Amino acid sequence: MPFLVALSAALVACQPKAADLVRRRARSAPASGQLGWWTHLSVLLAASYGAYFGGDLGVILLAVLGIFVHDSLHRLNALKSLLSLVINSFALAVFALFGPVDWRSVAVIAPASLLGGYVGARLARRVPANLLRGLIVVLGLVVAVWLWI
Repeated sequence: MPFLVALSAALVACQPKAADLVRRRARSAPASGQLGWWTHLSVLLAASYGAYFGGDLGVILLAVLGIFVHDSLHRLNALKSLLSLVINSFALAVFALFGPVDWRSVAVIAPASLLGGYVGARLARRVPANLLRGLIVVLGLVVAVWLWI
């Protein structure tokens, strides 16, 4: 787990250069006006990981979207929040139907997560993109070290 968190933070740190490389390669390909299959596959893999494990899903999605989708970090962060909601709602339904669930914990964690996602997305819009990226990277590395210890 610490390795995945650190890798996600590194992807977010490298995202502008990686996104530029992907865009340069995409310019040489025929324009289709749609996201490429690498984008869909990357989001599917991130969603599968996040639905099962959940840890660091937001940073992984933000890194993947930042590399493959040409848009501002603030809009990508909003898309990441929406995708996280969909992914976690699907995972909740699957686990509720097929696995043991401690509903008392759900009663605390679900509203707190929804409120945190809403407030976090609103606050992130007010932070300059480079500062937001730096905060995400630093927080990701701190969490990776914490998990490692």
